[in-house]
Amino acid sequence: EKEKEKVRKKKGEEKELTIEEMISEQNLEVVQFVCRRVDPQNPNTSSSPTPNLPPKRPPSLFGYPFLLLFPSNQTTSSSSLYQSVWSHLSPVLSIPSENNPNNPNNSNNSNGNKDYLFRLKHVDSSGTRCSKCSATSFCRGCEIGVDEPLNVLPKNISVDF
Repeated sequence: EKEKEKVRKKKGEEKELTIEEMISEQNLEVVQFVCRRVDPQNPNTSSSPTPNLPPKRPPSLFGYPFLLLFPSNQTTSSSSLYQSVWSHLSPVLSIPSENNPNNPNNSNNSNGNKDYLFRLKHVDSSGTRCSKCSATSFCRGCEIGVDEPLNVLPKNISVDF
């Protein structure tokens, strides 16, 4: 196989790489994001009001999951996660960024707080349960704070609206 690759290189042929090979060569990590709608009548879906009972209305998934790539050899901050998701979703949101008070880059954001239209939460691959808590706690996802340090980049994150 290595001899064939050397011959290809001499002939000027490029080897077609799979997505997995490209990600591996560039030291990237893939994070899957799922969008969920949280019931405004029951905003506290991360913990149940009654222990060991599920919340009345769990968040509902909508749209398609999307993938974002992050460098695996660098520490990724939670604020860069939020900014990456904002950059990915802002073109499809119906709020112009210059008029959006929730846009952290907006100079009209007088309190200096980075307030996004969504919250990021740790979830499992299905996007319905927390990846950090036990199943018996009925946690729907522990929130990732905007200024929270991340020691390990989660593989699955929900974007809760």
